[in-house]
Amino acid sequence: MKLEDLRAISFVTAWSMLKQNVPGFYGMGTAMRNQEKAGNWDKVVKAYEDSDYLKTIVDNCMMSMSKSDFVITAHLANDKEFGAFWTQLHDEFELTKTMLLKLSGQEVLMANYPVDKKSIATREKIILPLVLIQHFALEKLQHDQNEKDQAALEKLAVRTVFGIVNAGRNLA
Repeated sequence: MKLEDLRAISFVTAWSMLKQNVPGFYGMGTAMRNQEKAGNWDKVVKAYEDSDYLKTIVDNCMMSMSKSDFVITAHLANDKEFGAFWTQLHDEFELTKTMLLKLSGQEVLMANYPVDKKSIATREKIILPLVLIQHFALEKLQHDQNEKDQAALEKLAVRTVFGIVNAGRNLA
C-alpha cells in the first residue's frame, strides 16, 4: 500500500465507526495551547471574534466532538498494543474540549446551537446500539474461526455501517 492509496472517506468513516471522530478535532487543542503558551492567546481570541471562517472551524470541531464517545473504546486504554495510542487520542480530545470552551466562552460544546446539539444527542442514542452490535460482530470475526457464522457476522458488520452513516448525517 502506498500513501496515495489512502482515501479520506474510508479514513473518516473508520474513525466514525469507532465514535472517535479524530479527523474532526485532533491537533486543535494542542495548537491553541501552544499559542497560549507563546503569549498569543489574545490574538487567537481576536481572530475568533473577527473571523467567521475560524468560528466555523471551531463550530465544526465542536460538532465532531459532540459525536465522539470515548467510553465505547475506553477498554483500549489498558491494551498493551494500543493503550498508549488511545490515551494520546483521548488526552487530545479533552485538551481540545477545554481550549474550545475557553475560546468560545461556552460551558458545554455546542451551547450556542441548542437545536443542533439536541439533534446530535438524539441521533447518537440511535447510533449507539448499532455501534455496539458492529463491535460485537467485528470482535467475533476477529477471534472466532467458525465458518458457519462468518457470513452472517460479516453481513451484520456491513449493515451497521449503513445505519451509522445515515443516522450520523455527516461524519466530520
